[in-house]
Amino acid sequence: STTAVKDILCNKIYAGYLEYARYINWETKRRKGKNPKPILVKGTHEPIISEEDYQKVQERLALEGKQPKWNHTGENVLTGLLRCPECGAPMAASNVTNTLKDGTKKRIRYYSCSVFRNKGASVCHANSIRAEQAETFVADRLKEIIQLPEVLPRLVAALNEEIVRQSQPLEQELVVLLERKEELKTKIEKWEAALEDSPELFPMLKDRLDELTEKRRQLHIRENEILGIFQQQGEPIQVKDVQRILSSLDRFLAQSEKKQVKALYRTFIEKI
Repeated sequence: STTAVKDILCNKIYAGYLEYARYINWETKRRKGKNPKPILVKGTHEPIISEEDYQKVQERLALEGKQPKWNHTGENVLTGLLRCPECGAPMAASNVTNTLKDGTKKRIRYYSCSVFRNKGASVCHANSIRAEQAETFVADRLKEIIQLPEVLPRLVAALNEEIVRQSQPLEQELVVLLERKEELKTKIEKWEAALEDSPELFPMLKDRLDELTEKRRQLHIRENEILGIFQQQGEPIQVKDVQRILSSLDRFLAQSEKKQVKALYRTFIEKI
């Protein structure tokens, strides 16, 4: 899920840190009581990514949060991909309605610089392009490139490498997660044994036992998410499979929902 991916990108453990006091008022707010200023300390474990890479990711997330959101269901399939040729900011879609000589109205879609639209000509210019023209060009260019015999094998190899690269942090997270689950299980069993011996302590220990149980439940949910990702990844991508899909690219682009076309573009295109 997108939430799980964001949690991975923001996880300070990967950069070698440990976070304490993440939540406040746990008894009443549970996970909703997130502490805005948790205690952050350097851990003794070996980080799996450099602090520099981690900070770059956080800066990118902050930047994306300020930029126009990529609409997964709208008709503008290049939103989030098309960049202003002048300042590099995302191009945002807009509609202009023109009245023809016969009185009929015609709606024309454009992509324009989002910085210009938000801050004006003192920062950048519109650099508008008709949406139909841009989308036709991108579709034709994609079909042209992927048909080159030297491109597809490199692309498939890069996709498989990316899948493996993305799996490594998840594998390490799963190891830590399973160890933590086992630790919590041991603690819960000790608390339950103590309550069997001294039932009168139940009112005092109930909240702590509930907290441990909830933490273990959340770890179990995350474990299933990771295992689900591994299951979806399955076998490595094969060139012949991609060729079969791309052989019907024209029909796909013409008949598929805009959401699917956007997903395809996101797979092959970083930016335009």
